[in-house]
Amino acid sequence: MAMFKAKQDSEQRKIRLPKRTAAPGPDHLQFMFNQALQYRGQEVEINWTESTATRQFSLIAKIEREKKEANWKLWEDNGRENQLLWSHDTIDLELIENMLSMLNTDAHEQPAPPRASTSPTSPYRNLFSASYHGITPAAVSLHDSLIGTHPVDAPTASTNNPDPLVSQSAATVSTGALTPVALSQNAPSLSVKQTITDGLKQLAGNKQTMPVYAMSETTVTGTLEQTGMQNAQLIELIAAKKLSGKLEFNAQEMCAEVFFTNGELHSAFAASSQGNEAMTELLICAPSSFRFTVGEQSPVHNVNAALSTLMSEAIAIRDQLSHLEKAGLKPQALIIKTQENLGDSELKLLLMKNGSLDAGMQIALYREVDRKFTLSQLLGKRLMSKSIWVPILFNFFTCGLIEIKPPLSANDEQLEFLGEARAAVQALKNTFTRKETGILTYPALLYFLHYEFLRFQSYDWPLSLVIFEMSKQSPMAAGGLDLIDQQETSTALQRIAAIKRPLDHLGHFEAINYALLLPNTSASTANQIAHQMIQVLRAEPLSGNLDDKLLKLSFGIANIPSHCTDIENMILLGKKALMKAKSGHFPVILAQSE
Repeated sequence: MAMFKAKQDSEQRKIRLPKRTAAPGPDHLQFMFNQALQYRGQEVEINWTESTATRQFSLIAKIEREKKEANWKLWEDNGRENQLLWSHDTIDLELIENMLSMLNTDAHEQPAPPRASTSPTSPYRNLFSASYHGITPAAVSLHDSLIGTHPVDAPTASTNNPDPLVSQSAATVSTGALTPVALSQNAPSLSVKQTITDGLKQLAGNKQTMPVYAMSETTVTGTLEQTGMQNAQLIELIAAKKLSGKLEFNAQEMCAEVFFTNGELHSAFAASSQGNEAMTELLICAPSSFRFTVGEQSPVHNVNAALSTLMSEAIAIRDQLSHLEKAGLKPQALIIKTQENLGDSELKLLLMKNGSLDAGMQIALYREVDRKFTLSQLLGKRLMSKSIWVPILFNFFTCGLIEIKPPLSANDEQLEFLGEARAAVQALKNTFTRKETGILTYPALLYFLHYEFLRFQSYDWPLSLVIFEMSKQSPMAAGGLDLIDQQETSTALQRIAAIKRPLDHLGHFEAINYALLLPNTSASTANQIAHQMIQVLRAEPLSGNLDDKLLKLSFGIANIPSHCTDIENMILLGKKALMKAKSGHFPVILAQSE
């Protein structure tokens, strides 16, 4: 009984962050989310008081077990009563930041300034800004948000450093056993920086592809892209030269931090993993931009495998991924289970061909997924790194438990039996699309929207509508923004069409905007898809005349039944969310419930 009570008390304890004089910004929200994710079932609380000291606010985040969304609650104490202002279940931190910005306080803080150069030539303008092209309000430091902390009251920040979640050298929420080690006050010697630079020059071979392009008193910054070099080569170089410091990577696939102590791997942090798993993921990842900060250390030691062992594992996983891709694996390729009727014992015998993987975990995953699914759907339900899902799918495939088919949109041969009549079907499809863009007309989009609404009424299937606008900054245009030209629009729509799911509908929305209709899709998944659209639109310039820095992308998302229960309000709420995205700092805004 005493043990049960102790456990119950532990569940009810809060992780209290230091009290603030302003509402939390994006980095604090990310920190709260990470703490709630690490300590599921416990509340993470941060309090602040407006400058007039008449009202106190309390923001609480909590993630229940088996859930991906955090429950965010905002309480207000006006001196007379404590009342709940709102409560939202969401993983969209931008939505929470947007709602906090609408509080009637004069003390709301702006996003923290970037820690590194935001010059157009620096690949770190994404990693070290408060938002990665607005894709996610990620914490400025992965290490700051991922170190293991304990669910106890946070120590009070020092007077010299009032914001413990922004400054590297401040105290964090911990028992004191984990105190972040600040950057050494002594600037690294020129010989250390020269060692890195000369080593990379030697690895690059061709001086025209010299990867290092900037050095400062404390850092060496560069890129491995288009040099033929891999991330592993840079890691090996630092290990061979027995250097100490923090190595940061910024790639389209992932961002990561690796800490070295005299050349030995000390710790590694990525967005969804840490330790050996994060290192393996980084070694699999394509070459990326990097920054090495000499002397900076982490108090956490979570890498316990040798670099040679991790590299061997990464090579094996890369080979497995190549095998799956040759078999047709793509994000939207159909994965079909072929042995649904096998019992657990039979499945275990098949899966034991690869003894390094947990058979029980594989069986549970095989039972969990639908008979037909895609890689995107699998990773949407279960957040897994490549070092986990690649070996599992490879084992399923080589054991004959799954087969991989082309995406639904590529299965045009299904109508070949019609012969000449197939042309009539295509002609009907053409009446739904606008010739110059190749996507649905606005009336056709509304037709399919009504059709999906009937599915919601009949089967309770959710549907989401993503309304978006693509514009560019122009001093000559009214309001400083002008629509991108026809060629740029065509390129953008082609990229979106290439990543959308076969059952999604891409079309025009009213006069100048566009929309993506997402059947059987929750608001949180729609938010992820909108961010994927931003990634693909910013991956390369839409034209040689359009600077990426001038591109303005705005997305408004409305969902049935999360935000409303009818088409009219869905469109109205989606348009309102789009307007907020256009006028605010975040490119993706979820509608507020009616």
